[in-house]
Amino acid sequence: MFKGMKKPGYALIPRFVLFSFLFVVLGGIYAFALRHSVVAQRDDDGTDVIKVKRDGHDLITRIPKEVPDPDEGRPSQAGSLLVKFRPDASQSEQDQIHRAAGAVNVDRLYLDNTRRVQVRESDVARALLAYRINPDVEYAVPDRIVRALLTPNDSRFGEQWGMTKINAPLAWDISTSSPAARIAILDCGVYDSASTYISPDGNPGHPDVRDKVVSRINFTTSPDTDDWCNHGTHVAGIAAASSNNGIGVAGAGYDASVVNVKVLGDNGSGTFSWIINGILWAAGCDTNPCGPRRAEIINMSLGATGACDSLVQAAINKAWAQGLVVVAAAGNSGKSGAITPANCNNVIGAAASNQNDVKASFSNFGLGVDVAAPGVNILSTDYVGGYASFSGTSMASPHVAGEAALVWTTDYNTSNLAVVNRIFQTANKNVLAGSTYGRIDAYASVASGTPSPSPVPQSCTAPSITAHSDTNPTRGGTVSFAWNAVVGASQYRVQRQNRNGTWSTRTTTSATTYTGSDASNDPFWQVFVFSGSCTPIPGPATLFNP
Repeated sequence: MFKGMKKPGYALIPRFVLFSFLFVVLGGIYAFALRHSVVAQRDDDGTDVIKVKRDGHDLITRIPKEVPDPDEGRPSQAGSLLVKFRPDASQSEQDQIHRAAGAVNVDRLYLDNTRRVQVRESDVARALLAYRINPDVEYAVPDRIVRALLTPNDSRFGEQWGMTKINAPLAWDISTSSPAARIAILDCGVYDSASTYISPDGNPGHPDVRDKVVSRINFTTSPDTDDWCNHGTHVAGIAAASSNNGIGVAGAGYDASVVNVKVLGDNGSGTFSWIINGILWAAGCDTNPCGPRRAEIINMSLGATGACDSLVQAAINKAWAQGLVVVAAAGNSGKSGAITPANCNNVIGAAASNQNDVKASFSNFGLGVDVAAPGVNILSTDYVGGYASFSGTSMASPHVAGEAALVWTTDYNTSNLAVVNRIFQTANKNVLAGSTYGRIDAYASVASGTPSPSPVPQSCTAPSITAHSDTNPTRGGTVSFAWNAVVGASQYRVQRQNRNGTWSTRTTTSATTYTGSDASNDPFWQVFVFSGSCTPIPGPATLFNP
């Protein structure tokens, strides 16, 4: 995102204009009001240093450099890799592998046997290859970038129309949730009582949020857990702003509390490694074995394009095993299919609907999008102690998280699966708005009555090879093959077996054909369902020799 930015010593005004333009056009998240400004420069190591001004209050923060990854060209943190070792790899073996790959720094993630490895930016492709060909390495990928998913809108039209649309006031007559139902907001921070910035009422933190935050942690390069990107506080307010206090807005989760987990930097972007640690910390899995969870619900109003990453899925699976409900925004590109992590298993993917119960024009839809929720002109808390209306699937997701908190304190909560099913089964099926189950109905989810059962998920099957060829099977050549489409599949992964028995991914695709080189004469290939609405994901593989 910051590539091409001028070095220190040039005028600040052009840098400010470019930085703001990148936020709005490329980041797709928000614009700064005139009373707030950002200036930026780049250190010699490529790290961007930004100065954020908020009503005269300054913050100096560091933003990791973004570059295209060598696999698919998607945004990733420069020189940062995620490496997962096999369980039987000893520490001395791991150290030797790191040295051979040119590791400069190695950090332990909360995910079992997984490390964040820093290498020189010019050595990323070579380091990835070194890790991937080693039999003690299970997985090695670039550390991908995720972003907040907000669309700018300054209008206050429809003051909290979304709460009425999902029948939240009626739901509150039955359940107001409880502070024991903790919603972890994985975002760019929340403007709470730990902030050094003073609200207009003379106290630190937003008056509608400060008393709701029960714990906080920062996994980013930012110096604190405060919200400097005007996103996390807005999301937290939708989910669980202080209610019935005579001021401002009400949160969908009413009496639910907030856990402030900062996994996005002060420019609204973060890395997979930060997200993974945030998920596992909220789940109490920063230790092995996992300890007591720190939240009951996780909300992620953020995402990145592409299929669900295996390491992110592993973190979500651990949170699910700890009993958490996980909700994520479906994406703001208006395309078919949810982005990640909404497209991961055990995650409720949320589309955005408008006041007319129609899918928002920007909202993603289809596979991986489970429910819809209000996401246009949504009034909530901002990062300076006031209120603002924003649009995005970022706004839809916390409505669902708040509903989950309401269900959590009812007799319907016999497990996290029961809470999720209750949300799905009581959604308004007459208003799909790009989702599978419909627009959420908070009242129906906590009211008495037995809703219709959820659809049974389609079972993933192994693709059948329908054609294959190899132009030179003995000395290497071009391999081509095709397979049948699997019902419920959105993407397939093609892998080639290396001589040491490990598997290398050649492509992840929505197509049902593949053509590529086989220069190393490795005989075996496999293809399997990598993402989609069928289960399990990933699906069983078809092994063959073309």
